[in-house]
Amino acid sequence: MRGINAASPSRYRMIYLLGAACLLAILTTELLLSLRQMSLTLDESAHLYAGYQHWRARDFGVNPEHPPLVKLVAALPLLGMNLKQPQPPNPFFIVEEYAGGEELMQANNMNLLVVRSRTAVCVFTLLLGVLVFAMGYEMFGPETAILALALFTFEPTVLAHGVLVTTDMGLAACLCAAVYAFYRYVKKPGAVRLLVFGVTVGLALVTKMSGVLILPIVVVCAAAELILVWNMRRALQLVGAICAGAAIGYMVLWGFYGFRYAARPAGLVMMPALAQFVHMMPGKTQTWVVVHLAQWRLLPEAYLYGWTKLPAGVTHVSGFLFGRLYPRGSWMYFPAALLIKSSLTMLLLTLLAPILFVRGLLPYRRELVFLGASVLVFLGASMTSDLNIGVRHVLPVYPFAAVLAGACAWTIAKSSKVAAYAVAAALLFQMVSSLHTYPNYIPYANEAFGGPDKSHRYLADSNVDWGQTLKQVSAYLAAHQIMDCWIAHAGLNDDLAAAGIPCRPLPTGLALMAREPQAVIPTHISGVVLVGAQDASGMLWGEGDMNPYRQFQEGKPEAMVASAVLVYRGNYDVTLASAQSHVSQVPMLLQQGMAERAVEEARTAVALVPDSASLKAQLGGTLKKAHRDQEAKQAFAEAIQMAKMHRPNDQSKQITKLIAELQQPDF
Repeated sequence: MRGINAASPSRYRMIYLLGAACLLAILTTELLLSLRQMSLTLDESAHLYAGYQHWRARDFGVNPEHPPLVKLVAALPLLGMNLKQPQPPNPFFIVEEYAGGEELMQANNMNLLVVRSRTAVCVFTLLLGVLVFAMGYEMFGPETAILALALFTFEPTVLAHGVLVTTDMGLAACLCAAVYAFYRYVKKPGAVRLLVFGVTVGLALVTKMSGVLILPIVVVCAAAELILVWNMRRALQLVGAICAGAAIGYMVLWGFYGFRYAARPAGLVMMPALAQFVHMMPGKTQTWVVVHLAQWRLLPEAYLYGWTKLPAGVTHVSGFLFGRLYPRGSWMYFPAALLIKSSLTMLLLTLLAPILFVRGLLPYRRELVFLGASVLVFLGASMTSDLNIGVRHVLPVYPFAAVLAGACAWTIAKSSKVAAYAVAAALLFQMVSSLHTYPNYIPYANEAFGGPDKSHRYLADSNVDWGQTLKQVSAYLAAHQIMDCWIAHAGLNDDLAAAGIPCRPLPTGLALMAREPQAVIPTHISGVVLVGAQDASGMLWGEGDMNPYRQFQEGKPEAMVASAVLVYRGNYDVTLASAQSHVSQVPMLLQQGMAERAVEEARTAVALVPDSASLKAQLGGTLKKAHRDQEAKQAFAEAIQMAKMHRPNDQSKQITKLIAELQQPDF
């Protein structure tokens, strides 16, 4: 195996380290510049509010579906700011975390909070850059390390999510650290290296629920190690190391929750209680496991809420891929998303790895196993998920892919002068592509798919339009002196006012999901119309004629703002959107005890679009909540019949799912 000492004379090491320092400085600059250009994305305020509550009250019942590490880091710079403390009601915990986050932002200096918290979470991206360099150096040598770090530094998807207050980049850093720690232990077993491995396992577990995938990854790596060289003593050593690492990680997990089972501190209760919430899980076995883990106090209560919410699909939305909706997700979603959103240079070099290995040009077997297994296990597990809302959920594959790509790049470059020029050209191409994308890294799509402006044709949600465009929309309207306009944006109405956007709001799928009442709009509108890619895709509405913005999805926009907001000008029939604006009044009216008014609004919506199965289903849901069960049953039956008449293969399934959701109890 090529060691560090053999890789380069000591007089050259400083050059490589200086090169790495320069690349990390460039990465830091990219992150700090881009974090100020993006508006607050949809989940950041909830995470930040949760982190603030974790510090302030040791309350882990806020945003329990995500473990606390990243949120604690993000909220750390807020502790000395004397913030006005939000006091949201204590309803369903998912509502509480978003309501609290919105209040936190509105009651304080939002821009300052965003800049401070985003700057704090950049530490995970920079740590990951250091890990990419360190892995490349130790596994393949300094040349690979520099190339891998260069690829990582200019990867648009890394830059897109490397500044956001979300758990994705944190998981990528911690999971990578755990794999690297296990690799170093396997190379040279020792107590210190075992302890480091166990601590990093714990950090992966307390970063995101999918951090648990570190365990199958290291099991596969250990199994491959034993297949290559079988030895009983070695087998017992590796099994013991994995068990010890898992035990240390388990203690780290409990430590982050203060070794306390209860999610909330004394006097506060979760809504709903875990015993009630757990029955939303789809399988009896899953329910039994969570119930008994809670009964035996084997995991913190907040952590169990996370494991319950994932399969329960409380906030499940359809996946959008290549212009089609997949209500229950698609196994090919994440491979396709990686294909679309990874730079061509990274893709090409990574995909060359198995070819070079077969040809004997990449003989580092242990290293390739660790890198390849990390990518394949994590990606394979993700392909079984029906939560298809963003490439960010497979962000941990990027550091391993970068090291593989760096190894391939150096293997090719050293073969000939022409090959070296080709590798240099590929790296230059990636740099130009990345710089050309700035600051709109979120909607990035590589050149094979038409670039960022075409991304909305293939993907949606956090891949394209995640609420990050408000600042640029405001600048676009000001530059074109547009004061009279309509907009359907991924954020909520209060976000528009705060950003100084003069447009009248159109109903959005997110607002409907959040049960936020929308302004009632007419059936026809004219002038400038801006539609965010998320609503244009229909992923929060449904396929075909369930989508009130279908005409904009299929039309050609006059312009695009930030590669995520489509701009149109003309006269438009928006009858379905108008009907949805009436439906949006229902939750508020029901909450106020005005059941008859709520039914009236739902009937008005159906009268506007009488052949809409989704509106008929919404009417059924309203009637059920008004305790008019017989009428509700009839409305549901009519909705299913309408769906079968229009689209027997897909819309009927969506309507059946919608009806099931409408009949769930309100927490």
